[in-house]
Amino acid sequence: MSDIFPCRLMKAVAAIRSTEAGVSTDDLAQAPQLELWVPVRNAFGVLALWGQVTDHPTLGRDDIITSPLVAWAPEHGWARSISRLYRLGQPFFTLKQDLAAQFGGEDSCLTVEIAGVRPVDDLDVANKLIAVFVAHVRKRADEAGGLD
Repeated sequence: MSDIFPCRLMKAVAAIRSTEAGVSTDDLAQAPQLELWVPVRNAFGVLALWGQVTDHPTLGRDDIITSPLVAWAPEHGWARSISRLYRLGQPFFTLKQDLAAQFGGEDSCLTVEIAGVRPVDDLDVANKLIAVFVAHVRKRADEAGGLD
């Protein structure tokens, strides 16, 4: 696990606390939308999302890789990265399934290759990666005096 710089650590702690306080419908309504998203593991072993974002406050509409995730609930349509909350639209795997069904092929022929990251197809693995990252952030924050 990579070391976290103090300013990034403070942002991560704030993101974790924000998520623990709850994700409201108002928060979600103001969040950028991420479509055709794919969970990815970056070079540091932490989970992020790749996808097509709209309504991003600085990027507008673009293909992005989020900052590391501190929480997510794909079944409820959201993910929280260090930097912001995202509304989750259609995941990429459903597009793969739809195309395979439409053209009578296998969904394994459609893949995502993004430099510097690896797709994470197993949601249990994705959840474990988030848990490990959050535990690392908490440990580093405790060592730094809690950052309160």
